[in-house]
Amino acid sequence: MIQRIQTLFLIAVTILIGILLFVPFATVSFEDMLYQFKADSLAGLTEGSEVNIMFWPLFILIVIMMLIPFATIFLYKKRLLQVRLCVFSSILNALFYVLFYFELSTVLKVMPGAIVNYYYPALAAPLCCIVLNIISIKKIMQDEILVKSYDRIR
Repeated sequence: MIQRIQTLFLIAVTILIGILLFVPFATVSFEDMLYQFKADSLAGLTEGSEVNIMFWPLFILIVIMMLIPFATIFLYKKRLLQVRLCVFSSILNALFYVLFYFELSTVLKVMPGAIVNYYYPALAAPLCCIVLNIISIKKIMQDEILVKSYDRIR
């Protein structure tokens, strides 16, 4: 299990997505107030900036995005299922950007005149995870081919 290289890639995906739960994605300014766009809410950075905007769909998506690669690690005897879960994980990582844009546009509609000051580098994590998932798929398929070749020899 751990001796396989794709396990390390899947652990890296799990860690990168887990980081998204704790770091901000963007900084939004509205009427001389600064807000941080996080996985679960819009948090005020300056005094007196209180907003009650929660992003539960985005938070739940990130948790699912983190659990799927972690569960995939333990399915090492079912390589084709691992491949399917890696593809599904990549699709969810792409869906993250769609949901993030939707939530950000909702914030900008609720607070007219608000602008996005800064996007944090954490937004690149799902893209890195897509690449790591693709590499994992290639390594899993190499294992599958190797196992089938051993079956042919017997």
